[in-house]
Amino acid sequence: MNKPLFGGYEVIANHGTAQGIIPRFFLQINDLANIAIGKDGEDRCYTFLEKNVTDFTDVYDIYQKFLSQYSDYINGINSGKYFKLTNDGFPSIDRSVEIEMRKTVKDFFIYCKLAIDNFSKSGLIDDDKFQISKYLFVNDKNYEKNKELCLSIKDGPKYDILFSIVDGGRNKVLSQLSKIRNDYEHYNFQVGNFVINVVSGKIEIVEPDISNMSLKKSIDFFYEEAFNFIESLIVFYWGLNAYHKSGGALMLFQRRDFDFSQMKYRFVIYPRIFSSGLDQLIFP
Repeated sequence: MNKPLFGGYEVIANHGTAQGIIPRFFLQINDLANIAIGKDGEDRCYTFLEKNVTDFTDVYDIYQKFLSQYSDYINGINSGKYFKLTNDGFPSIDRSVEIEMRKTVKDFFIYCKLAIDNFSKSGLIDDDKFQISKYLFVNDKNYEKNKELCLSIKDGPKYDILFSIVDGGRNKVLSQLSKIRNDYEHYNFQVGNFVINVVSGKIEIVEPDISNMSLKKSIDFFYEEAFNFIESLIVFYWGLNAYHKSGGALMLFQRRDFDFSQMKYRFVIYPRIFSSGLDQLIFP
């Protein structure tokens, strides 16, 4: 396999920063997979880089676009750029940014679900016993059946920690994300308007809701939780592989002072004797 130079992503799209995607979902993961199973793990990561990581950078870029639009709109309302009272005391509102923001929010939910769906089909953390696509965007009945089947086979119980992550992700993120995406595609869901009031000379802004959260809180929540969910599945999968392959000598740790910009990744696999500044995540 031809291994691409990841530096191009840093220069072209600025995804190689501490807040970006490449260190988190390729460089970090490649290190873990290499330690866990060697060349096959590395090959899987490069395939993931080529075919899937652009899904993550798309979500990252859309999220950054939303933050920029949101900040511009809120600041513009307060500064008089997008909102003012006429001489007669009537409100004058320029909702052009709000309209564009609605399009960005729709794109965010569509691409966020797509990124998780494509990840589940990527084969990055699949083996002959555990296939992640059987556990994410499936109904509860099929999920429980597939989960029970995996845990019942030889060595199946070692995946129990992964199912704990899947359980949490399905309840906290995937069910809501699927509903919002479905509402957009089949029921023409639209984000409501911002409500702007002037009370005692002070501007008050009420954001529309999505999934029982204000707009920005909702977008922040799904961005953070979706990426944390995927990252947790990947790192614990490779951590489990390293632990069992090494007979318990290698452990998955979380670094307390991680800094992606300095190549100090959040998750590492080290011999059990190394623990300074690290929190052990897999136990015998």
